[in-house]
Amino acid sequence: MRPSAIAANPGRGVWYHRPMARRMYKPRPAKTTGRRAPEPVPEDLRHLVAFVNARELESPAALSDWLSRRDLVPRGTELSEDDLERAREARAGLRSLIAADAEDVEPGLLNRAASNAVVRVRFEMDGSASFEPASADLAGALGRLFATVVLARAEGLWHRLKICEAEACGQAFYDASLNRRGRWCSRACGNRYAARGYRSRRKEAGRPPPPSA
Repeated sequence: MRPSAIAANPGRGVWYHRPMARRMYKPRPAKTTGRRAPEPVPEDLRHLVAFVNARELESPAALSDWLSRRDLVPRGTELSEDDLERAREARAGLRSLIAADAEDVEPGLLNRAASNAVVRVRFEMDGSASFEPASADLAGALGRLFATVVLARAEGLWHRLKICEAEACGQAFYDASLNRRGRWCSRACGNRYAARGYRSRRKEAGRPPPPSA
């Protein structure tokens, strides 16, 4: 008999067996980190970031196809070389706006691109409202993109738009991190940046470079 199951009876000076109480175990709740999931990227801001990163705008037809796939113009919309040049100006201006500090913004390029942009407000049955292109051409598409800039600033989301700090990248991205301290558009860019810094520190310390994988 196990010693822990035996008890003395002081009154009679004898030993007796006392059944051990059955322990009840409850399953432990799964541990949580307490971290919230990254905030989803609003659709209009996804379109804006994609436009800034678009490199396939090589012809009016390519521009029309790019815009139509994002419902910014109807499919098959014919655009001109002037439209293509204005779209490229808008893209360059938006990139500079994302990359620049508030006091370093140069508005001339953006103002030229936005000079004929048109947008209208559309209300739904539930009372919600949204902006939509006011014309089925580039002016309407740019109006929607520039309206997104205004809304993002009003809602405090604009500073989440950044330019990737990786030297070989330079892509615009939406920083969905909770602390808003993201510096790279992807983990791959962050890893390359860290590896380059590691090699640089070894070189400065006079140590041989790490062996390649």
